[in-house]
Amino acid sequence: MDQSNEKTLGGFLRRTLDTQHISNNSLAHATGIAEGTVRNLLRYGIDADAPAPHPHTLRAVAEFLHLNPTHLFRLAGYITDADVLSHLSPVAEYVGQRFDALRPDQQKMVLDILGTLEKSNGLPNYGAVILDYIAAGKTLRQRHLTRLEWLDLKISDLLGIRTDQLMLNGIQRRLQDLFPDETFTFDDIQKVADHPVAMAIMSVLLPRKDVPRGLDKLYYLTWFDQDREVPAATRDAIIDTWDALQRAAQIG
Repeated sequence: MDQSNEKTLGGFLRRTLDTQHISNNSLAHATGIAEGTVRNLLRYGIDADAPAPHPHTLRAVAEFLHLNPTHLFRLAGYITDADVLSHLSPVAEYVGQRFDALRPDQQKMVLDILGTLEKSNGLPNYGAVILDYIAAGKTLRQRHLTRLEWLDLKISDLLGIRTDQLMLNGIQRRLQDLFPDETFTFDDIQKVADHPVAMAIMSVLLPRKDVPRGLDKLYYLTWFDQDREVPAATRDAIIDTWDALQRAAQIG
């Protein structure tokens, strides 16, 4: 396959199917879509006359192939890199995570210090009012809770969000397969996912704002299909990632 095609939706899906040894017919049968639709998916981005895929089709394919559906939406042109890539540095994400762990009075102290630094650098400062406006935003959300919860539900349905327990189960199975002589509890996994230094590493490996939490990042970084042979390069990547995250989680 032309490597340039792998940057298209069709090329990416073709490579994924070949890697996982899945036929067009198998994908169609497993996802409940027509085989003609699968053929169109594999043409999209390569042939100009290929019809645009429906988001529900992309979600079904992503679920079966264990892909991040947002990546397929991006390749299909429904969202851009700016929509999914975080513009914060790993250190900035670390600072934000630690800020949320502080008491309210300590958070105000940090904002005061930030305001002093912003002033010295000629930057605008909103620290004096940001907390009030956040509180106003929470009031506004409560006022329109029914509509906003419906919106959250539709977004989650589109992106195929998984529950924490499902992700923990999946991560545990993957790690147990890679490290058969070790035991992995949900607490062990959650500790790594929540550790600030491990989170910084994951933010470098997966700098996506649509995957904001450590557990979500860890789920995607360790994912592979248990029912199919895992390529050696994939196994090595997951093992190296987990080893690095475990070492980071020992700090502090």
